[in-house]
Amino acid sequence: MLSLETSMRVEDIIKRFNVTPATIRRDLSYLEKSGAIMRTHGAAKIVNPFPTRNILFSDEKMAIAKCAAKLIEDGMSIILDSGTTTLSLANQLVSKKDLTVITNSIAIANTFAVTDVTTILTGGVLIGRQQTIIGPDAEHFLSNIQASTLFLSTTGIDPKNGLTCVSPFSASIKKAMIKSAKRVVLLCDSSKFNVSAVVLFARFDQIHQLITSRPITDKVLLANLKAAGVEITIAGS
Repeated sequence: MLSLETSMRVEDIIKRFNVTPATIRRDLSYLEKSGAIMRTHGAAKIVNPFPTRNILFSDEKMAIAKCAAKLIEDGMSIILDSGTTTLSLANQLVSKKDLTVITNSIAIANTFAVTDVTTILTGGVLIGRQQTIIGPDAEHFLSNIQASTLFLSTTGIDPKNGLTCVSPFSASIKKAMIKSAKRVVLLCDSSKFNVSAVVLFARFDQIHQLITSRPITDKVLLANLKAAGVEITIAGS
């Protein structure tokens, strides 16, 4: 929430989560100690949105990243979507040889800056707080790309309909990435299940494989994934 809204009153956070003030203050203290937020009287303000997102579910993201890295061989050309889990994946790939990575993430590109990995950044409009490039120029660039595998991120998964994100601009570039890859692998920690964001950007039958951190307990979601032929991989199992 702070990544999206930058600054919030503690009272409003408590109301949204419908929990005790002590619970919220404990969580805010944790984020403040990690350097992710700054607290003022009655409010909390983000320091850097991207690291905040990276703190949450970090163990799950790492397990997913390590599992996904096993799918990538030297000589491949892959697309890495922007996101904290795909950034964790990038960190697993720095020693790869003859690997080409196409991405719209400044953070991912910086990860490969002093490695042997060939990194291609899309053009477009930089969303500074998210370190992400979007827009028509980025989409046009991707339309001329053919990669072996896309490692895709999502804001949420609607159990009935598919993958969702927070804006039509993010949806458009994700759609372009999907069209540019022969195989689509979704990287998704358990916090994304049953989260329906604003914009639907992909159906389940557009995904070849889902790598997640915990078994899927939602019967509707599990049935729809299986009906679409999605290969489900539980990291670490």
